[in-house]
Amino acid sequence: MKQFAISKIILALFLICAMLTGCGTSTSSDTTAQKDIGGAAKATNAVTIAPEATESEEENTEPETETPTDNEDSASEESEVESVTLTDASGDFTYTGEVKWIGDESHGYIQIPADYSVFVDVDVDGLIQYCNGPYNIVTLQYFEGTSADTAAANLYAHFQEEDEITELTGANVTISDYSATQIYGYYTASAQYLVIWLIADPDDENSCYYLAMEFDEEHSDIVACSSTFTPHHN
Repeated sequence: MKQFAISKIILALFLICAMLTGCGTSTSSDTTAQKDIGGAAKATNAVTIAPEATESEEENTEPETETPTDNEDSASEESEVESVTLTDASGDFTYTGEVKWIGDESHGYIQIPADYSVFVDVDVDGLIQYCNGPYNIVTLQYFEGTSADTAAANLYAHFQEEDEITELTGANVTISDYSATQIYGYYTASAQYLVIWLIADPDDENSCYYLAMEFDEEHSDIVACSSTFTPHHN
């Protein structure tokens, strides 16, 4: 999966939501996300996979990327670096190391590893994105006037038509005490996981926050940072 693919997904969601009031299917599970990268799932309808790459996939060329930038105009608010140990809601993922807060009042906030840099996609406005290399990316967005359920259903339907993603799965989860719908799958070509959370805005049920994490297996501990998401941060 190329580094700018998530931006294309967001752009597609904007277009889909503008044309449809809802489509596709969504599945549900326990209120806590329980995932096992590289193994069996622990909760019904919350399955992730780690397919082995085929010989042709292993010959995948270098991904197309857009260069991270230090442009202050494109950066979100950042805090002082601090050392923490974080665990996600399922208890399956733990991150220990230095983190920083990113985000703003329009997109929500989350802590991410301190070595992630600002990434700007010139094709899609309004995103907060940070990356560590071409495969590990965190994205924050906000969809005004689109509920979490509608956004999740439309995204799920969009992914079902994609050939690149395998074993697409959805689940109703809790992320940092907020209700959300989670969508995740695996990109075999790049050996890359994609996890998306559509988080209902507690102040507006017809709008939602969008949090996405793309990562390779070596960086799967980034999922633990999802436990820090918050719409507002002092």
